Amino acid sequence: MKKHFLLFVLICSVLTTLLAQKNITGTVFNDKNEPLVGANIILKGTTLGAISDIDGKYEINIPSKPYSDTLICSFIGHQSEVLTIQSDNVDFNLSEGLHLQEVLIKAYSSYKGGCFCCGFLTSLNDEDWQNPLSPTPSVMAIQN
Repeated sequence: MKKHFLLFVLICSVLTTLLAQKNITGTVFNDKNEPLVGANIILKGTTLGAISDIDGKYEINIPSKPYSDTLICSFIGHQSEVLTIQSDNVDFNLSEGLHLQEVLIKAYSSYKGGCFCCGFLTSLNDEDWQNPLSPTPSVMAIQN
């Protein structure tokens, strides 16, 4: 009899846990209504989140309260969007608008055995992005 009671309690606790979770799905689009691949969707105030797939779709399993009911979606070069969860499907439409003025690249290497040490620092601005490929013969052959 005790085994049946313990089994019943175990099944009830598992069902309660499964039913308490909320499954949120949706799609992330840009302002041209194209799906965004690799957009970050995070439940506000937590580390729970997802990344959109090749079709812009995502899925997040959210445990029951006291978690936030707000999702934040972000993608490089686009403005973040914050939406309140009102249904099981939350779609995002991110607009472009954040343009990087400058990128700072920093690299460092070291070697413990000897005294090998290396450093590298460079900065790229808008003019550097206009022609990212140098006109080497191999690149010119691919372009033709």
